Amino acid sequence: MAAINVLIGVGACSLKPEELRIVVKQRGFKVKTLAVQVGLDVRTLERRFREQFRTTPKAWIMHERMSLASALLAEGLSNKEIAASLSYTCESNFCRDFKRQFGCAPQKFAQFQKFGPVHVAF
Repeated sequence: MAAINVLIGVGACSLKPEELRIVVKQRGFKVKTLAVQVGLDVRTLERRFREQFRTTPKAWIMHERMSLASALLAEGLSNKEIAASLSYTCESNFCRDFKRQFGCAPQKFAQFQKFGPVHVAF
């Protein structure tokens, strides 16, 4: 597949987030794959991300992945189904990353989204 055209403007090199989202969804959530698809080497991609988004490609990809995960949870998918759809090799790795991002396990997050905060009486 030919590299996606991500350069815009006269003399300006700018990455288009919409196109990057499509690439990571279709080709997997890997920095190297993203770099190849946009026609840059990994180091150049890292520099462009730092300049434009003030983050690393890895952090941006993780944010995108977790955004998709929260939407899939809202649709009622299981952790296993979400992990598979987001190219995780192991459900526990997905749960670990989700908890790091949102501060709670995926199913607790889904429960909170559905019913609001759960109050426990002592």
